[in-house]
Amino acid sequence: MNIKGDTILVVKKTNRDIKSEETKNRIIEASKKLFRKYGCSSVSIQQICEAAEVSTGTLYHFFGSKNKLQEIFYKDVTAFFKKNDFDYETVDIYDFFRKFIEDFYQLLLHMGAEEIYGIIFTSGTGNKSFYDENRPNHRNMIEGIEKLQELGRIRKDIPALRISMDLSDISIGVFAHCYTMECMDRFTDEAMRLQTPYIDTIAISKLK
Repeated sequence: MNIKGDTILVVKKTNRDIKSEETKNRIIEASKKLFRKYGCSSVSIQQICEAAEVSTGTLYHFFGSKNKLQEIFYKDVTAFFKKNDFDYETVDIYDFFRKFIEDFYQLLLHMGAEEIYGIIFTSGTGNKSFYDENRPNHRNMIEGIEKLQELGRIRKDIPALRISMDLSDISIGVFAHCYTMECMDRFTDEAMRLQTPYIDTIAISKLK
């Protein structure tokens, strides 16, 4: 619907428009599923086309490249890792990491706990996309860790990416336990309880 002056113009979608949207959405959903399972870098255009049941020409017509589909995929989960306006000089380091645990939990729920459990723990490939350093959970955490390192509040001898990956490992392990024991409501507290000893080893300064 377009509004021009005081006149409202109703634009009716044609069958061709509807079919195009359905095709685009099918490609997007197929790519997301593959990215989640294998990681973006491991998925080929051909795999996406086969899963979406479209030709490579159709995919390139709508998206131009796999990079465009990756952008859509990352945008889909970025909402769970919004930039936080932390005062890094005074923020409590433990509260900082707890916020990311909560965001990570929301991401797991968004992707579907049952699906994630099956992919990570029953698939031979595992969910490589969780270990993609360009994912919002790593990208945003790395940025925060590096700021805390610059301020001398976190050890600098451990790369920020390594810290982010280590904490993700713990979170995924807690997820497996909580899902198996049907206590997902305890995920954040349990993850923080198990991550705290690790955080103790990397934290240099605490608030007075």
